[in-house]
Amino acid sequence: MERDHKHPGQKAINMDINNSTPACGFDAILGNSHAINGLKTMLLNNKFPHAILFTGPAGVGKHTTARLFAMAVNCLDKDNAPCLECKNCRRFNNNNYPDFIETIAETKSIKIEQIRDACKKLIFPPVEDGTRVWIIVDAHLLKEHAANALLKILEEPPPQNIIILTALGDDSLLDTIRSRCMKLYFYSLPDHMAATIIQKKLGTDNKTAVQIANIFGGSPGMAIAVTMDDKIISSFKESLIKLFSYGNRMAIKETLDMALKISKMSDHLPNLLEWGKLLCRDMFLIKQNIDKKHISMYETILSLGDSIHTIPESFFLRIFDAFNETQKAIHENVNPQMAIESLFLKITDQ
Repeated sequence: MERDHKHPGQKAINMDINNSTPACGFDAILGNSHAINGLKTMLLNNKFPHAILFTGPAGVGKHTTARLFAMAVNCLDKDNAPCLECKNCRRFNNNNYPDFIETIAETKSIKIEQIRDACKKLIFPPVEDGTRVWIIVDAHLLKEHAANALLKILEEPPPQNIIILTALGDDSLLDTIRSRCMKLYFYSLPDHMAATIIQKKLGTDNKTAVQIANIFGGSPGMAIAVTMDDKIISSFKESLIKLFSYGNRMAIKETLDMALKISKMSDHLPNLLEWGKLLCRDMFLIKQNIDKKHISMYETILSLGDSIHTIPESFFLRIFDAFNETQKAIHENVNPQMAIESLFLKITDQ
């Protein structure tokens, strides 16, 4: 959907630290100080590129930072932007600022109509006496025609507009789009920083937060997105444990029925598949006789019983690759049911 300031939240496919502008300034953003400092310099000098690409792993704060920057650009307190207290900041935080546009994928792609609708607004001067900011979330989901439509406005950017793209990697965008954007790179957070965010969001103790941060490789947004969906994770976990336990003894019909059930959780599939990869990783580590203190999902794997000992190490590596292939297939809009069926059948092929 193409959103302006009136719509809440973001879809689960976007796994950033949170889905709104936090009630705090840049100082509350942990990690990626190089990117934050670059944005602060732009604000201090009041000089902005017409397009900026925030690129890096999911869940490390790209979207949160983009929204803070959009607020700061039109903050009335230029020395403390975003001040969070001026009229413009309050309107932004209340989703009521007229010169802010946010475009988010419908289902699993950003369509040309969404880009065209936003481009029409950029033709006109901002409503307020300032700068309009347009954020395109997960720009790697741009359909070909949508990307070409965006390219046209990047080639001849109208004044008083800043376009911010967030993406998992700049190599996922057209070269012609990348070349017209200033790039800011975001990186995974150190475990202690990720743990601080996870502890605050999930209310866990520090030890648990550190363990979760370690599992998700410095991506607190991904950790939060996965962990908060306990019911959905539980259903997926039960399916995987059963598939790994029964292997080729599992009836094909039951396997396909489970795949159908999971495929209907379409908004959660990116997170679920990431969780499945982590499970495979831990099962492989157990086969390597790694100390259990390094096995994040040790208790979950115990429910496999003796089954894990009969499965060769190479199988877990193969299934890890299968999870990656499934993620790629779903990203490329392959039918989710077919993609999950293929994955589940590979798990039972032991």
